[in-house]
Amino acid sequence: IRKVTINMYEDFGLEGRGKFYDEVGTLRDVVQNHLLQILALLAMEPPVSDDADALNDEAAKVLRSMRSMDPAKAWRGQYDGYRSEAGVKAESDTETYISVRCEIDSWRWAGVPFRINAGKALGETVTEAIVEFASPPRALFSEGNYQPRPNTMRFEMKPNDVIELNMQAKRPGESLSSEPVALQVDHHGLEFGPSPYHRLLGDALVGDKRLFARGDMVDEAW
Repeated sequence: IRKVTINMYEDFGLEGRGKFYDEVGTLRDVVQNHLLQILALLAMEPPVSDDADALNDEAAKVLRSMRSMDPAKAWRGQYDGYRSEAGVKAESDTETYISVRCEIDSWRWAGVPFRINAGKALGETVTEAIVEFASPPRALFSEGNYQPRPNTMRFEMKPNDVIELNMQAKRPGESLSSEPVALQVDHHGLEFGPSPYHRLLGDALVGDKRLFARGDMVDEAW
């Protein structure tokens, strides 16, 4: 694997949460909780069972293996008009967009960059993780100046549940060139039980902790 990118983009602004958001910012609002949990789920080793402690044990190992975020490898920004939002300080430097590079110092992931991007008032609303595979030593089907794009595995969690493998296939005909094709599992429009919030509330009532972060994971993420 060459790199992993986790994106959480929203096409809307604060929606009346100016005072709260100005004291928190994107990093503390979604990165240190939601997006680091996605990173941990992607990078963790297979748990010994499907119970909550086994899952959290492996996720916690990933977070413990991560280096502290380096400010020199982070980029922060604000969308135009943010300081005019109700509840936002006129001189605020709170970020509404952030991009950070994460490093996991484990045998499996050492040297593989994980990039987290998150922000508001962007061109789309999507939460996704994209795993980019390393290119082979020699590219086949690349006649002339054409360079095939890397193969990727994409997991979309919002707005739809989609798993997509993007790969190169040879174009029909005599030319030795390829084109991108997508193999996709799309759950859009299918009913797979209750909504995520119903599921979490139900799990909380019966004491099922598998979808909840454990205390040591929260400490490591902070």
